[in-house]
Amino acid sequence: MQRTILFFVTAAEEGSPGFLSKKGEEFAANACETLTRFFLDSLQIPVEAQIESRAQALLRDPQWQKLATEASWQKGAEAASQLFPELVFLCGIKPATKLTLAPLAEAFALPVTLNWSWDVSLAEIEKGKTGIRDALSQLAEIEIWPKAVVIGCSLSGLAQWIEQEVHQTQGRVDDASRLLSDLKEATFEGVGPAVLGVAMEKDSRSGKVSYAVE
Repeated sequence: MQRTILFFVTAAEEGSPGFLSKKGEEFAANACETLTRFFLDSLQIPVEAQIESRAQALLRDPQWQKLATEASWQKGAEAASQLFPELVFLCGIKPATKLTLAPLAEAFALPVTLNWSWDVSLAEIEKGKTGIRDALSQLAEIEIWPKAVVIGCSLSGLAQWIEQEVHQTQGRVDDASRLLSDLKEATFEGVGPAVLGVAMEKDSRSGKVSYAVE
């Protein structure tokens, strides 16, 4: 059985172009600090090991600018896992989503691989665009299984995935409603980011992927 923990981080409130709002930035910083402690203390991910050499690699090697694009995000994720096998950052392409996740990735000197699917809303899915569920299926096919994957996404996109996975696929109607309510409350009405941890497992024999959402 292959296993990783997905940490979905929703976008904080956007302020003037290129910036989060003051409150959004404060909440994003708090989420960054909480996740940092969790990675270090609970998951015991050695993010501080060789951090200077990673920072230099990101500055020197042009592959990160080339691979961290929405068209080649699978290659970017594979390359990022080779740089640091225990933690990978994926993110949507909307400014607020990137700005929310950037401080955490920069603190660890890790690249962020971009893909628009993490930001897709319900309205966009209804028009034929792929969302989080399809992106997760593609992630499982890449065969990288770090201890954790941090995913910057939109709140609406994450809510749609919960509806699809927890409500429709797993049949846990009450749990889906509770999760959606908790997420909305955690964002303080969309001002700050919400964080949702999900265990993703893949059966080595059957190839079946499952998600534990509590």
